[in-house]
Amino acid sequence: MPDRLIFTPQASELVRRLAESHGPLIFHLSGGCCEGSAPMCFRQADFRPGSRDVLIGEVEGFPFYVGREQFDYWASSELTIDVTTGGGDSFSLGRVVMRDAAA
Repeated sequence: MPDRLIFTPQASELVRRLAESHGPLIFHLSGGCCEGSAPMCFRQADFRPGSRDVLIGEVEGFPFYVGREQFDYWASSELTIDVTTGGGDSFSLGRVVMRDAAA
């Protein structure tokens, strides 16, 4: 089975910056509305994983969860998380930092 979760160096650097600014983080990939299957980054104090969420790994020591339905779909896949500019609106902390960097 492949590694399930790979963060590029740029994504790992962004996670470190977010943690410095916001404290402990948590990641979640729900596959739901809004950003679809885009992973979201939250302060741990602001998000609680549900009973059906599956922990698939960590990035920079912070947990990364996937909704059960997404886990069933991605179970044999390798997820590569990278940083991009642009894209839709998001509730994710990373999106806030990317907007600030572009200003």
